[in-house]
Amino acid sequence: MLTRRGWRFCLLAIAAAVAGRVFAVIELVVIGVGALGLVAVSAAWVAGTRLRLRVTRSVQPTNLYAGDTAVVNLTVLNLARRTPVFTVTDAVTGTSGATLRAGPLRTAMSSTGSYRLPTARRGRLEVGPAEVTVGDPLGLVAVSVSAGDPAVLTVYPRIVPLAPIAMPRGPEPLGEVGDLRSLRRVGEDFYALRDYTVGDDPRRIHWRSTARLGRPVVREDEVPRRDRMSVLLDVRATSYAGGTGGGPGGGTDGDDFDAAVTVAAGAIAASVRRGDAVRLVTTSGAEIGFTTAGHGVSDIFEFLAVVSLNSFGSIRSALARLGTRGTGAVVVVLGCQLHEEEADLEAVATLARRATSLVAVRIGAPAGTGGPTGGPTGGLETAPAGLPFALADLDDVAHLPAVWNRVQQAAARLRGGRGPAPRLQRFVRDTAG
Repeated sequence: MLTRRGWRFCLLAIAAAVAGRVFAVIELVVIGVGALGLVAVSAAWVAGTRLRLRVTRSVQPTNLYAGDTAVVNLTVLNLARRTPVFTVTDAVTGTSGATLRAGPLRTAMSSTGSYRLPTARRGRLEVGPAEVTVGDPLGLVAVSVSAGDPAVLTVYPRIVPLAPIAMPRGPEPLGEVGDLRSLRRVGEDFYALRDYTVGDDPRRIHWRSTARLGRPVVREDEVPRRDRMSVLLDVRATSYAGGTGGGPGGGTDGDDFDAAVTVAAGAIAASVRRGDAVRLVTTSGAEIGFTTAGHGVSDIFEFLAVVSLNSFGSIRSALARLGTRGTGAVVVVLGCQLHEEEADLEAVATLARRATSLVAVRIGAPAGTGGPTGGPTGGLETAPAGLPFALADLDDVAHLPAVWNRVQQAAARLRGGRGPAPRLQRFVRDTAG
């Protein structure tokens, strides 16, 4: 296959030969024919090169957060005779890929190279397969073969450090976590003795009491208490400016939705650090949790890495699912373009009256606030709707820590002044200043 240089070389050779023929300049004809012959020799040389290479790839780490950097290691093993100099181009989703150059390899000899892969947005990246290209020394002809299996790199949303949502009413026993046996094992304070049942850990048998009572009994320690926190993420395409759906990282979901996912990820990470049981619910019907650590939390972040906008679902149905299993604390992340804003906020208020604590963050500048460049209002406004939760408008993720702290303060004031007519504390807009 001719390279760009090869095509230009051939065109110039043909032009020289034609010009020599037209103007009867034999030297130009010789130069043109000689150049075309050189291209033919290069093509024959490349055609005679037989590559049998095994390409293996490792990506470290395979899961990381947006803004972090992965390292990709490529190893090329030659399974045939000595190779010429060749290049390896590793394809990466959404980029032009990485190109590595390797020297000649003897039979059974390998070469290893690596490159750094920075990540800017959440999503799932496919790395590979590699394309091995060998060409003639003049760069006129080249041939490429595909080698190696692709690897998948999952980029979680960026984590913004946030304070865990406040739990004013105290932790709730177990937090509806299903791993009750593991919770028993980690207790330290004695709670009670009970009869042994099939499946109990024999190490929990209290032998002195078993000898005295004549039947096996096991020791139960005090069950740890856990807070519960749920995050409701609005994934409706109609709720976000510029969002049409289609997938993360491809531009079709828009920056507002990526900001919403970042808020959800930050709230979940903060509660996980505190040891809470966390749950994620979306307006499309997806639900993960309650979970406390390990694979369960990884499943949540895997989902957040690839979640995209869609055209179905509603806030009210998602809120109804949240209320079916103990409520705990709730963080609601909404888009700014709510078509039924009054009804949606009233549904949030209904859940807020049952929740331990509830805050809502709305992404983007809603109509009438001046848009992202209209300047911050920087204050609180009492809304006439009488809704018992705090709502913050966020138009820039860089301001998230400040907005988060202030919305929690507003929620604390609401909880402290709860009465027959709680009010909605509404942040029209906020910034770090």
